[in-house]
Amino acid sequence: MELTHKPTKKMQTINYESEEAGEMKLGILIYYSMLGAILLFIFIAGSMMTPDEFLYGFSAYIGSNWIDWLIILSILLGPGIAYLYHTKRKAETNSEINSRTEK
Repeated sequence: MELTHKPTKKMQTINYESEEAGEMKLGILIYYSMLGAILLFIFIAGSMMTPDEFLYGFSAYIGSNWIDWLIILSILLGPGIAYLYHTKRKAETNSEINSRTEK
């Protein structure tokens, strides 16, 4: 049986034992643990109050403190920004590798 798709030079396999993959795994672990802690807090706090009390208290707390908005935005947008930065850096290193191999 023949391979219908032959790998090219530009295709690269991911080495999951590399340091870069370890950093990504650690970042993903930290992100999901923070997200889980926030959801656990919301679940516990929400179970102690009626929904109206919880939503009023949560919105009043966040509305009174602008730094919390920054924390929430960084939690929500952080992985996307990190992914874009990582792919940009990977593209730059791939272009450097390709320019060296073409010479």
